[in-house]
Amino acid sequence: MAAYLILLSLFLSSVFTLTSQNQHHEIAEAKLKIARLESVLEESLQKLNARSNYLKERDNLIDELAIKIQDLLSLLSNIKHDLITNRGKGCCIRRRGTTAMGCFQTEQF
Repeated sequence: MAAYLILLSLFLSSVFTLTSQNQHHEIAEAKLKIARLESVLEESLQKLNARSNYLKERDNLIDELAIKIQDLLSLLSNIKHDLITNRGKGCCIRRRGTTAMGCFQTEQF
């Protein structure tokens, strides 16, 4: 009976030792996996920030172009108004060329 108790205690001791070693191994693997996931997360955040900055730049460019388009539409409206007004006064307008902005220079005669 005493031999049985000694064998049982040796067996349980070795089982607990193996279990403890296994737990340490699993903990080490879990820490490594967490480190990899943190690295992937950091890389993903950097890519996301880069894309966000790109989109902000594009939005700013779109806003600038919208202002330019509005200015050009306003200029076109003014040109049309001037043409209608000058024709209504009986003046003849002849196309002579264009300026750097693409506006017609007119000559009255």
